[in-house]
Amino acid sequence: QEMLKLKMRSKFERQRLHAFLYGEDNQMYPPKHRRAQRPWLAGEFENLPVLVCQRRLEHYQDTYRKSVQARVAFLKELREIYTNEVRAWRRGLDTDCKFIVNKVDLRQFLRQRDLSVDFNALWRGMDNDGDEHISLEEITPGGALQLALFRSWAHEKFGSCAAVWDLPKVWEARELEADSGRWASDKKMKVGLLAAVLKKLGWDSDANSVLYQSLDLYGCGF
Repeated sequence: QEMLKLKMRSKFERQRLHAFLYGEDNQMYPPKHRRAQRPWLAGEFENLPVLVCQRRLEHYQDTYRKSVQARVAFLKELREIYTNEVRAWRRGLDTDCKFIVNKVDLRQFLRQRDLSVDFNALWRGMDNDGDEHISLEEITPGGALQLALFRSWAHEKFGSCAAVWDLPKVWEARELEADSGRWASDKKMKVGLLAAVLKKLGWDSDANSVLYQSLDLYGCGF
């Protein structure tokens, strides 16, 4: 058994040495140089385990770099068009409220906006868990977390998010705005007013926070 270990160790050392010399020779000498590697021996060297692992690592690193670049470029485009990712999700990506986006949906979105992004690299960068669809958490973890926290708070305190809209304090705030002539809609509220009312109800968050920017569908301040 010891002899087998010594033989295997010697074999691995020879393979590493051959891989090192092969790489050095390819870099130092042109193909027609007398000390350059011969084409009929290249196949044997290319199949050395060390070189195979090195090529796999380089391929993985290149693929990862392209996916990161595609993701960054895509999110930058979303922010330029919609200001934030949650608004982009609601208005552009998940208009049917399915809470997921598949490859067909994403391709269609890229074509409609004429975004020049490598689709395959983008999909690898966005589909983090490999389940063949994208969720809001994979596009904006921070925005998704804020919405989830607000939903949890609203359900715990009032039963649902929709119930918050019909609370007496919220209704009174809308009525005061309507009576003053500054706001006549019963279906919308200014972001600042909503933030002030929710703060009185126990939700302490600034009007410029990610939550209110996400709830403001068209970026008009309500």
